[in-house]
Amino acid sequence: MTVRDRTARPAAAVLAGALASAAALAGVGEPAVPAHPAQLRFPALAFNLPEPAGLRHLLRHGVVAYVAEDHTLPLVDVTVQARIGAFLDPPGKDGLAALTASLLRHGGTRRLDAQRLDDALEALAADLTVDSGDTRSSATLNCLSAHLDEGLGLLFDMLAHPAFAADRVAAEKRRLTAAMATRNDSAAEILDRQWQWLLYGEEHVSSRYLTGRRLAALERQDLIEFHARTWQPANFVITVAGDVEPGKVLARLDSLLAAWPGGGEPVPWPPAPASHRPMAGLYSVSVPAAQAEVAIGRLGEAWDGHWSDPERYAVEVLTEVAAGNLFISRLGRRLRGREGLVYGIESTSGVGPTWPGSFQIRFTCDPAKVASALIATDEELRRLRDEPIGADELATAKSALVAGLTGGFAAPRDTVVTFAVDDLLGWPHEFWRGYRDRLQAVGAAEVRQAARRLLNPEEMVTLVVGSWPATAGEESGRLPPVRPLPLRDPLSLEALPAKPLPGAAPAPGPSSPRS
Repeated sequence: MTVRDRTARPAAAVLAGALASAAALAGVGEPAVPAHPAQLRFPALAFNLPEPAGLRHLLRHGVVAYVAEDHTLPLVDVTVQARIGAFLDPPGKDGLAALTASLLRHGGTRRLDAQRLDDALEALAADLTVDSGDTRSSATLNCLSAHLDEGLGLLFDMLAHPAFAADRVAAEKRRLTAAMATRNDSAAEILDRQWQWLLYGEEHVSSRYLTGRRLAALERQDLIEFHARTWQPANFVITVAGDVEPGKVLARLDSLLAAWPGGGEPVPWPPAPASHRPMAGLYSVSVPAAQAEVAIGRLGEAWDGHWSDPERYAVEVLTEVAAGNLFISRLGRRLRGREGLVYGIESTSGVGPTWPGSFQIRFTCDPAKVASALIATDEELRRLRDEPIGADELATAKSALVAGLTGGFAAPRDTVVTFAVDDLLGWPHEFWRGYRDRLQAVGAAEVRQAARRLLNPEEMVTLVVGSWPATAGEESGRLPPVRPLPLRDPLSLEALPAKPLPGAAPAPGPSSPRS
């Protein structure tokens, strides 16, 4: 669970006021208000997973479609999920998949130029978006059910016959250049970028950031060729949710796919993992910032077909116990509630779908309190390694994770998208059905074992971005030596000259990225 609370007021004061008000309003005979959120008790969550078989259909070119009826509102959501992303960028063409996706939507079609496509969508009160990431892309149509037939025609015209208008390509490159120029305006964005390089190196697909030089190397013809190779039905899974009759919408999709010029070839899968091995230590990027951004963690693990591996579930429970909730997790209670050191805290388990993810604990705090927060975090992580967690803590973490499971099935659209992503990743749908039982099988001993493996201080990476350690106090002497990392130029990502920080160890290895 991710919680971002940027108020400066300590959690204890907020809770005390809220609980006092609730107690004053409680009438005679009403249940007593617990003294702390950790004492709240709720009945077990009743939740039944939908069956995928009744939603799954096979269309022309072998395209799988998931259709869920929902007649609550006269609206329909259609998403074409695609196994397309930055992992398919050719050498020297970083950013090609993302630029292709953007111009797929904004570059017009052979039948309708970009403005006429926008006008046609506006006339239908429809919304059409295209998104792209490292391993997956999607094109989504939202429209009234009465306009679904016309909307689908526009969606498939865009997917099958994009024009990639030269003026729109040039305009998008100008927009991206302007956006890149602001990349150092946010300490959080600097941390995201540098964290990727520390954990995965600068050559892995997840770490190859666009630069001015790389963007300039991308031409309109590159987009045309990339689209022809990848945006093909062989790489699609379609989802439909809303006010539809399944038989009719499936027939319409089948006819649109029949008109597609060939089904294409499946792209190579899965993407390659990173070969880089992180170097543990305490790193800092010194930039002027009112608040410091801090990340602590390491490379995690991958599901990678190990659906029933109990170690993966123990890691998820451990992450929830450590920093899953601002008010009841170990670090939330101490760093925010008891000592008022941080404004919010969030965590990721690092169990990645295709390659090892990033196990990360992250918070924002006053630069003068960074050292105290790091010391307190280290003490709590050591307790997790050395001491078994309590039964209540274990049960609370499991309940939170089970409750989070429902988010993937909260509405018909969520359900079909979850099943479609399963197909793209190669996950069995049974993963969700067995998730609760495997989670409940995790005991305190397994969580402690996961903590000893995952929270080994000799393998942990800590990164601070902000005006630190210049603002560090006496407690900084209890921390390892700080390894300064250079701030990068926002357009070229080459290291900018910087004065060494007093008492800092030299940064390891070369710092200039591949351009």
